[in-house]
Amino acid sequence: MRSEFLANMSHEIRTPLNGVLGFAEIGYRNYQNSEKARNAFVKIQMSGKRLLGVINDILDFSKIEAGKLHIEWARTDIAEVIQHTVELVHASAAAKSLDLRVELSPDLPPTCMSDSLRLGQILLNVLSNAVKFTERGSVVLAVSRADEMLVFSVVDTGIGISEKERLLLFNPFQQADASTTRRFGGTGLGLAICQRIVEMMNGDISLESEPGKGTRIVFRLPCIEPESSIAASEPALGDVAFNVG
Repeated sequence: MRSEFLANMSHEIRTPLNGVLGFAEIGYRNYQNSEKARNAFVKIQMSGKRLLGVINDILDFSKIEAGKLHIEWARTDIAEVIQHTVELVHASAAAKSLDLRVELSPDLPPTCMSDSLRLGQILLNVLSNAVKFTERGSVVLAVSRADEMLVFSVVDTGIGISEKERLLLFNPFQQADASTTRRFGGTGLGLAICQRIVEMMNGDISLESEPGKGTRIVFRLPCIEPESSIAASEPALGDVAFNVG
């Protein structure tokens, strides 16, 4: 009952909020000669997107709790999902002058069976957290293959957390401490959602961290290649490493 109520409420809020974001975008485009007005529309968009993120977290968690979130397995271009997700966090990283890097192992298949939407959601959450909690230094996403698993590793040079706090992070509505919530915001649902989705995709996720030195999050997902006759006609990714910017 609670999960259905939250899902319904989230949907009712999200629909008009998308309208607000749309009108803010129109206003930004139409007020080319007023810097003050354009700045106001940018702030509306930023606040609206932050609220939308909170609502989406609540909606997804409600679906998971109600057993209504399903994995849609399909042929997925892993590199494409990675590129799109990294582009979404690039502006935030650039605003802090962070060194945002991606390293792809040469033995990655060009495609595999996965859920591109949920894979992107996990990556976006982990990368967004890394950027949010890193004031200087770097955020590095490395993707490799180990046996029949894809291994995604995100390492940052951020604030880090203690062992005691780490044990709470995968619990719903938990952040490291109250000061973190006040300073950085967020629902505390992100990693809990990631863990549930990773497990639904038959994978696992872990976190290592040290206060003041940074955090490393690793999640592994099955590497199920499409039919060999199809995959054989496609080129391999090759060894890829690049800076974003």
